[in-house]
Amino acid sequence: MLLLLLLAIAFLLVFSFSTSPLYHYTDFNDPNMFLIIGRGWAQGHLPYVDLWDSKGPLIFAVNALGYLIAGRPIGVFAVQCVMLWIALCFTYKTLRLALDSRRAMVFSALSLLSLGICFDGGNTVDECMLPWLSASTFFVARWAMGNGRPDRAGAAFVYGMTLGAALMTRLTSALPAAGAVLVVYLVMLGRRQWRQVLVNVAAALAGTALVALPFVLYFWRHGALGEMFYAAFSYNTEYAASSEVELTLSKLLMLGRAFINLWVLPLVLIAVWLKSRESRLRVVVWLMSWAAITLWLSRSLLFQHYAVLCYPFFTVIVLELALRQWRWGLGVFAAVTALASLAYLGYNLRHVDGVNREHKRLYGRILRGPISRGESIVAYDTGPDIYLYNDITPGARFFTLQHYVIKRGPSVEPLIKREYADKRPEWVLLNRAHDHLPIEPELRAGYERVDTVEMPSFLELYHRR
Repeated sequence: MLLLLLLAIAFLLVFSFSTSPLYHYTDFNDPNMFLIIGRGWAQGHLPYVDLWDSKGPLIFAVNALGYLIAGRPIGVFAVQCVMLWIALCFTYKTLRLALDSRRAMVFSALSLLSLGICFDGGNTVDECMLPWLSASTFFVARWAMGNGRPDRAGAAFVYGMTLGAALMTRLTSALPAAGAVLVVYLVMLGRRQWRQVLVNVAAALAGTALVALPFVLYFWRHGALGEMFYAAFSYNTEYAASSEVELTLSKLLMLGRAFINLWVLPLVLIAVWLKSRESRLRVVVWLMSWAAITLWLSRSLLFQHYAVLCYPFFTVIVLELALRQWRWGLGVFAAVTALASLAYLGYNLRHVDGVNREHKRLYGRILRGPISRGESIVAYDTGPDIYLYNDITPGARFFTLQHYVIKRGPSVEPLIKREYADKRPEWVLLNRAHDHLPIEPELRAGYERVDTVEMPSFLELYHRR
């Protein structure tokens, strides 16, 4: 298992652009927001009240723990290493159901390359779910290979923890496990295993409570439970309703690369169904898992990091190919995965380096004065990287990509307007890329423009009168 930990560390050193000590801060929006909120939480600022994002608190807690450990993103990197190591351990255990220890270790390492294709900077909600999804995959696979014999309540407890983690990050993150677990419960009901159903439901509820209840109690204790539920659930309902993807050529190419596990899995399962009658329970289980996440993806914005949720499908593909002893299939799948991952890594290394230099130069020039005096600053509709480059705590809770936030959930617009009217930060850096600016009245009434930068975007710096 030590080798798996070393593999996790090596992978994250190379692929976690947002937290790896090999890189400086990058322009990946979600990871940077989580770093800022986690850092703020570690310093005493309350998520949703002082720093806002529409994710559940678990990902903020991961980042806060990292900052408590080291005071820098390398602490978050350490937490990531532990989480990915746990996921790898369950991946290895699942592969051992069909492979010897040496080959299981080799394909566990290759599973990381399938993750590298879609990792999108690391430190994402989807990555946060990997330990629970991988554990659920192991218990479902063991149950299915036993032809649906009643499993111990410990498996249901893990399923419940997976649901709890999804509730405290993004509910749809549980879908790969939920589809498979639904089959488990339907089989138990069909076989009239009433006692086992009751025991499993109780264990699952206990697992959900273990993960979710501490956060609920924490935010209730701090008078922010309503804020948490609005951001993590109510706002996200609006977000989901407004999610319509535009299938451009670049989007289609990304889908073909990043979601390779999603495309290969049904092909393998169809072949297994046709060749082996005794394997059909497993096929139904995995097809339900595939259908659950595919249905959601078809209605989502299809961000690349969503493909991280398909990581367990790599394990399932290898497991089924190994059980059928289709060695040629294993070889082809491994080769394609490795080539796609290394090619994408090469592209990202060039892209990240160039963006990093440009952003540091731009932000350093326009904000040099306010930063040196320690005055409150908030950036309107820029990326969150500005706060990390300059070690700034945002001067308002809605601190980044505000236009996008309003577009996806209009109910947040009056909250943003009130926030800026009440907080009145000393400085506002405005990205004037859109005509509709909810804070325009506040800027006209209480601020004066003192600087303008036209490259790479039209930025205006305002100072409070």
